[in-house]
Amino acid sequence: MKPIHFVFIISFLPLLVNACTFAEKLEVQVFDQQNKGIETAQVIITYQKNTNLTIDGKIAGFTDENGIFTTQLCNNVHPDIADSFYTIEVKTTSKSETRKTRYGENTHVKPGLHYESFTLPTTYQKMTIVVRDGSNNTYSNLPVTLTSPYTITRRTDANGATYFSIESFNSFTVFTSYEGVNVTESFNSGNESRTYYLNLPIFKTYVLVNVLDETNSGIENATVILTDTITRVNYTNFNGRASFYNINSTSVEILVEFQDVRFEQKYNLLESRIINIPFDLNPINFISFHTNISKDNETCSINFYANVSNKRRTASSTEADLNYSFDKSSWSVEKMSNLTNKSETILFFYSTPCPNNDSFDIYYTIKASDKYSSRETGPDQFGIKPPIYFNQTNQNASGNATISNDTKPPEPEKKPVETTIDFLITIFSLFIVGLGAITLVLIILHILKREKKN
Repeated sequence: MKPIHFVFIISFLPLLVNACTFAEKLEVQVFDQQNKGIETAQVIITYQKNTNLTIDGKIAGFTDENGIFTTQLCNNVHPDIADSFYTIEVKTTSKSETRKTRYGENTHVKPGLHYESFTLPTTYQKMTIVVRDGSNNTYSNLPVTLTSPYTITRRTDANGATYFSIESFNSFTVFTSYEGVNVTESFNSGNESRTYYLNLPIFKTYVLVNVLDETNSGIENATVILTDTITRVNYTNFNGRASFYNINSTSVEILVEFQDVRFEQKYNLLESRIINIPFDLNPINFISFHTNISKDNETCSINFYANVSNKRRTASSTEADLNYSFDKSSWSVEKMSNLTNKSETILFFYSTPCPNNDSFDIYYTIKASDKYSSRETGPDQFGIKPPIYFNQTNQNASGNATISNDTKPPEPEKKPVETTIDFLITIFSLFIVGLGAITLVLIILHILKREKKN
């Protein structure tokens, strides 16, 4: 059994060596001139721990937000020994104070506790630091470090705020980091409590895109591509809305695709985060259309032209149908030829022989269409009376008005001699009229003069 007792004694030997003969719980509280607890004041305690008559004990730390620092002193020197004094030093960024005290003193303030309070000739202010981004979103549970005039790290609360006590009229520096984005700011505390902002260069916001047709109704299942720092794709719901979140930019580029039509534009999110995009479901339009009568020797032809624009990417698949009649009793429907296709602009053409009549009317409409939509001109009429002159043209850019052509032959151009004679005759006529007027005035004056004499 003896070896067992020996092992037991050896196991507790370190505890016996480090055990305190005399222990005391010490609380140090530091105030400013306004009786407010000074946070992060440094407290340094030096004392004689052992009986070798040397100062061999040291404890250091910082006060909490109430200005309190608490520690446990471990001493092997009897408190009654004259040399059992120990020293407490408190320090701020600009002020300090040192005091000597003894074990067991000042226990009347807080029973069972050695309490020492210091009042330094300075004032401190409570500074609130709020971490936010470019959208005024705050960030909770984010570490914020005060790097100057002392170093301490605290985490933000649910409102993105944390607090530090700073000496009045003192500069201080704070630092935070979020997803690799680092921000360091320096401020001056002034002489009152204030709120300061650490602004992350991040614009976390949302964008609501509404794709609307010409009746202001939402277009469902349109593809919406939004680009800020990255490209995101979404699709409109039954209300025509596509929603995007966590946007990290003040401006975005939005591209909408639906039925092969693309709409693209940049937007400033500082103006609005709800973007309404008017979208044309029928991008087919008539730039112009006209009818042309041409005659060459014995051949007479009626030519129909239509210049059509289509903003779809599949504009080349656009077709045009001509529906025409000479008497409105029977109609012919013909497919017009595609003469050109310059991306969004297509020129259609169709030609048919003139009827054998000396005079006739042409009634017609043109319908342009693709697999999604169509657009048709209003009914148009082109009247021809004899004789048929070369290249008579009926042209309409809107497709809604009825146009009749003047089919009379042009007046023969007058020769220069005939023009000169006409001018001289006009001058002579004006001279005769003027001479007659003067004669009439003279006769009236003569009559009045005679009557005055009588």
